[in-house]
Amino acid sequence: ATISGTTSVCLNGTATITFTGTPNATVTYTINAGGNQTITLNATGTASITTPALTVNATYALVSVASTEPSICSQTQSGSAIVTVVALPTASISGATSVCPNGTATITFTGTPNATVTYTINSGGNQTITLNATGTATITTLALTANTSYALVSVASSGATSCNQNITGTATIVINSLPTASISGASTICSGGTAIITFTGTPNAIVTYNVNSGGNQTITLDGTGTATITTPALTANSTYTVVSVATATCTAVVTGSVTVTVNPLPTATIAATTPICSGNATTVNFTGTPNATVTYTVNSGGNQTIVLNATGSASITTPTLTANLTYTLVSVTSAQVKEWFLSDVKFAF
Repeated sequence: ATISGTTSVCLNGTATITFTGTPNATVTYTINAGGNQTITLNATGTASITTPALTVNATYALVSVASTEPSICSQTQSGSAIVTVVALPTASISGATSVCPNGTATITFTGTPNATVTYTINSGGNQTITLNATGTATITTLALTANTSYALVSVASSGATSCNQNITGTATIVINSLPTASISGASTICSGGTAIITFTGTPNAIVTYNVNSGGNQTITLDGTGTATITTPALTANSTYTVVSVATATCTAVVTGSVTVTVNPLPTATIAATTPICSGNATTVNFTGTPNATVTYTVNSGGNQTIVLNATGSASITTPTLTANLTYTLVSVTSAQVKEWFLSDVKFAF
């Protein structure tokens, strides 16, 4: 009798052991040097067995063979068939992370050297990648705009005995939202005044801005997503422009600007022909910013007003005077601006 069936199988696989010899003889054999077992060859001199599912190597060895016809003869036999169990390949996946929109990430596969890993992207069609001799492989994702999940499907080893098994594991790349920021506070102020600039956007983000295209400055939004600054005293128009906004994870370029317009202070002067003779009247002339309202007093009395015309002038005629009279400027007001004065004109006679 002889034995054959030396082979390699994957973990939990089976193999066929074949016995060949004298027709109808009984073959005695052992498995892994265990107790004797027998099998009877058929009329053509063959018999076979299928191993159970194997998790370790198994050696089937001949012990003896015996015939029954025409007389009982037996002899010791040698020979073996070894079934080698090949471990199933393994693979794992890593690279779960978060990126900004249009960012990329690296997905890493690790496992049995030279194995072929099958995976999917967002449950799509199967794709494969082959691990290198150290058991690793990586891919760089495309620019991503939505959450993307890479999932393992199976892994297959290389070599004469290729084994495969289904596996599970995922790596999900989460797309962070870009931070936002806007600016407001466009206003008109009087020369020397201040204005409030307001930034609004993603809570706790850092906003970069400049003033009149100067160097970048930053301000951090609070937990409600707002922040304000008060301008210095301004004497010329100033433009505040946002440049970018950043969180711990993402930075976004943003645009927007506000201009604080500075109106010049109005002016006014007063003049008259003096001295005059007692019993005469004269004209008091006001000159200044067109359409401004001039406030004045006569001999420190109650405030009176006069509106300059479109050319910036106005005049009043005094009553007939018999005593000195003092006209004093108090202030001048345009549509949005007021200026105070301490000047006067006296009429002496």
